[in-house]
Amino acid sequence: FSLSPDGSRIAWVLRGGLGYIPDIWVLEIERDMLTRLTFDDGVEMNPIWSPDSSWIYFNSDRVHGVAEIYRRKADGSGDAERLTTAKNPQTPSSVSPDGRTLVFHESLQTGGEIMLLSMDKDRTVEAFLTTPFSERYSSVSPDGTLIAYSSNETGTFELYVRRFPSGTGRVKISPGLGVFPEWSPDGT
Repeated sequence: FSLSPDGSRIAWVLRGGLGYIPDIWVLEIERDMLTRLTFDDGVEMNPIWSPDSSWIYFNSDRVHGVAEIYRRKADGSGDAERLTTAKNPQTPSSVSPDGRTLVFHESLQTGGEIMLLSMDKDRTVEAFLTTPFSERYSSVSPDGTLIAYSSNETGTFELYVRRFPSGTGRVKISPGLGVFPEWSPDGT
């Protein structure tokens, strides 16, 4: 599940429909109203919100069986927009505070890479962090200057922080096992 930045809604994955295929649903907290966001026959998972709470990004295997990145208006209007074309499964993980960069994880046979998708009209993709290890579960800080992520370079997943978007510097922040980093609202 994913809480909207404005705190009014929760996006989550529920299994429903034919064959109990996972879809994205949105709960309006104040009204206790649950609305289905995706209706495709593919598997839709891993919802995350845009900083202004107007879009929900997610992955779906609806086109050719490989999870690619999509987005849809959080109010359900319009169709889902396919943002990437992939050979390997992709999972959205964070959006920069200005909404201009989507951070996602791409699974590879050797592990995984953290990738950046520019949300300008060209939708360019570039590698943020490429190592022989698996990096994932990234989270951009509220001020957009740092990124926290999980890496298995020591043999177990631990948390690290780097500068964003340059990728320079690296500080280990977990004393042992660490996954799914989330920033406090003030970024400390």
